[in-house]
Amino acid sequence: MNEMTFDPTSFLSQETTDQMDTSFTPIPAGEYPALIKSVDARQQPSHKDPSLTWTILDVTYAIDDQGVREETGLPEPTIRQSIFLDISDDGKLDGGKGKNVNLGRLREAVGLNQPGQAFSFGALIGQACVVAVKHNPDKNDPEIIYANVTKVAALA
Repeated sequence: MNEMTFDPTSFLSQETTDQMDTSFTPIPAGEYPALIKSVDARQQPSHKDPSLTWTILDVTYAIDDQGVREETGLPEPTIRQSIFLDISDDGKLDGGKGKNVNLGRLREAVGLNQPGQAFSFGALIGQACVVAVKHNPDKNDPEIIYANVTKVAALA
């Protein structure tokens, strides 16, 4: 493989006559086999009550479908699911009844939700499942469409 040295001055002086796209082609609505590529955690204040802080798990899936690759023009189309987590007072995942249900569904779909089985978020990476994708329009611009993961399930 040839390695090129990046010259920012030369790069910034390049000209093009290509017209650039102004929108992304979203992953089509449907159900697809997927592989979990990464997991990240973040916190953000609640929009309604700034005294509350949400902990969110962002799961990035690589869609394994040739039709999706062709439609999006991406060699590895990805989609992100954000799962809001219930955290106990000591800062750990809350395992109580009705808590972390969406995380439980993901763990169940990839076979990591057995009683007594140790679990850490890193164990999700590389796991395969089926994701259901639905489209939602942007609330400020209905021309902008977002693709969202609405369900995960085990591979058949």
